[in-house]
Parts: sequence; structure tokens; C-alpha cells
Amino acid sequence: MHTLPVSKAFIHAGYHQARVKLGDYYYYGLGTEVSYEAAATQYRMASDKMSTPQAMFNLGYMYEHGEGLEKVSREKTVISW
Repeated sequence: MHTLPVSKAFIHAGYHQARVKLGDYYYYGLGTEVSYEAAATQYRMASDKMSTPQAMFNLGYMYEHGEGLEKVSREKTVISW
């Protein structure tokens, strides 16, 4: 059985870095199997709900490299503010 060292209490309390760290554990396979899809889910939650810059960067990297998400080319990427 695999265990992840991030406390669910921190995540449920809205501590955004815990979500990013959980995404990192899934991305690198620390304490669990590598799962880019699970990592992207955690990064997306931290990005969308908490506007966490590191989560936004990690998602962009995953999109650019097609890791667990549909690859998006730089030419098609549009940033709108």
C-alpha cells in the first residue's frame, strides 16, 4: 500500500501548497505510482480555485509536453488577461 505524506487536512483546509505538493508526488511517483493525470488534476484545482502560480506553471509545462494532457503547441497558445 502506498501512502502520500501530504495531510488531507491541509488540502481540505484550502492550503494551496499542499495541493501543489500532492500534484508533485503524483508527477514524480513519490509514495505512489506516477500518474500525470492525477498530477494535472491537483495542479488544476490549485490553479483554478486558488490561483497558485506554481500550479499554473506546472500545468503549462504538462500541456506543452503532452504529459497527461493534450499537447498544445506554442504557436497555438494564446494568453489573455
